[in-house]
Amino acid sequence: MARHPRRLPISCVAAPRPNGAACSLATDCSSNSCVAGRCCESACNGVCQACSGLGTCTASPGDDPRCPAIDCPTSNTVCVTYPSDIAVNLCSGFGSCRDRAQECRPTFAPQGLACEVINGVQGRCDGAGNCADPRVGAGSVCTTGSQCTSGLCVSGICRDPCRLVASGATQGSRYDQCVLAQ
Repeated sequence: MARHPRRLPISCVAAPRPNGAACSLATDCSSNSCVAGRCCESACNGVCQACSGLGTCTASPGDDPRCPAIDCPTSNTVCVTYPSDIAVNLCSGFGSCRDRAQECRPTFAPQGLACEVINGVQGRCDGAGNCADPRVGAGSVCTTGSQCTSGLCVSGICRDPCRLVASGATQGSRYDQCVLAQ
């Protein structure tokens, strides 16, 4: 009778899986890191970090609850608009959150677009977000009060709502001093 050599029991432990392979537990992976069901080269648990399909910690998840929501200004006008607040897709890329300075940049209306400075006074957008007031200040030449910021055009000159003081100034000349009208 021929003797058969004795067989040793076979171990049922599976070989560790390479990075990129599907996993359930860290021990399933040769790297000992199972991230979101994939063997990854590391724990890949930093802000805005995710494991790529190849098992490298080089992907951005798009959103990360550790990134703060972005609250943009709401002071929209004809001449300037701001983006809406941002509460999702808060990662700007691998390892970094989006930030307010980058995401809340205003959009300026083109220069020359009509806007209202105050009730009834039409101005033009300056291209930098402001509504330029077409009225001129005290001492400037005018033909009507609507051309002056004060609303007063006296003898072809914009005036402040004050009266000339006895300082040698004559009507129609530029003035040096004034006191509030009584």
